[in-house]
Amino acid sequence: TVPSCFSFASESTDRYEGDAESENYDFEINVVYVRYITSGRGVNVYFGFGPYGDFSRRSTLQDLGDGYYRRRVRKIQGGGLTGLLGAERFITSQISLVAEYRGRGGYNQIYDYEKQPGVYFEDFSVDRWFVEAGGSVLFGLSAYF
Repeated sequence: TVPSCFSFASESTDRYEGDAESENYDFEINVVYVRYITSGRGVNVYFGFGPYGDFSRRSTLQDLGDGYYRRRVRKIQGGGLTGLLGAERFITSQISLVAEYRGRGGYNQIYDYEKQPGVYFEDFSVDRWFVEAGGSVLFGLSAYF
């Protein structure tokens, strides 16, 4: 068998503060191939890699008074490769403790837009390649059924 991992995350928030209204959307998908280097008793070490894609949108509408409004929008979409290195120790036959470090590299497309009375701004940029390290180790429990 070939162990693999599929993860999906999505978040949406709406917020009202005084004269401003904001909407935020985030979506991310990962598919990771996982390969164990050691298996059996003790600690199992594994690594993995695979593609990811993400999209986020931030929008703010602010009431400037007298029927005038300012709208700001930022959209970011991207994709690339995720890599991980981890260790797993079973505490029962179906539950294990896991420590994992992730990093990724890819590209982003960024679209910025602002409109208000007397101002119109639009910009599109592409980060051709970037690398992000996870910055910290993730700890967790895994359950096998």
